[in-house]
Amino acid sequence: MKVSILGMLLAGAIMFLFTSSALADTGYLTTYSHHIYKGELELMIMTDLTSPSKTNQEEGQGQYLSQMWELEYAPTDRLVLEFMVEGFRDLETGVGRFTGFRYEARFNPFVKKLPLNPTLYVEYEDLDLATRYKMEVSGWVKPPYEAAAGSEASRERIIETRLILSHDNEWGNVAFNWINETDLHNGVTAFGYAAGLLYMTEGAQTEENNEMAHHG
Repeated sequence: MKVSILGMLLAGAIMFLFTSSALADTGYLTTYSHHIYKGELELMIMTDLTSPSKTNQEEGQGQYLSQMWELEYAPTDRLVLEFMVEGFRDLETGVGRFTGFRYEARFNPFVKKLPLNPTLYVEYEDLDLATRYKMEVSGWVKPPYEAAAGSEASRERIIETRLILSHDNEWGNVAFNWINETDLHNGVTAFGYAAGLLYMTEGAQTEENNEMAHHG
């Protein structure tokens, strides 16, 4: 257990070091804004420590540490490309597992800034059904929920698309994402959304403006 705790502390420290720079382009963790900076290269490590529900505990599932490693690069000031891998480790049994990967792209079709700055997003997910890292929720989260036909597939292959609407103002940013997730095994599409409100201090706004000027 001491080794597991040390590992969690180390993962948390690494996440802290990289998250501050990785949030520079979006400002959020699960909600995206329209900000894209040409030439920016980022590494973000996201970590969750989860205590399962009572039902899952009775089925033998213990506390686990799930992680996602994300590498992002912006070849232009309108396009971002990302590659992500994820996995988890059960802290009680010591069992670890690599569960899959994701490819992602965001594209701003407009050169000029608009009031809502629409940005297009697409992501391909190839994940083991045992994956435990949670990014967002779409579809049913309460009964009635029934597994879709074809869910007996060994892996989850999904195309996720988003319409990102984002607006900057004098105090920060407000963003809304409409999310569609289509299961490639059966064609079923689930819907969801994410929203965020980002308030920036005067010093942070100055730094953001300087970075935009530098990349511009």
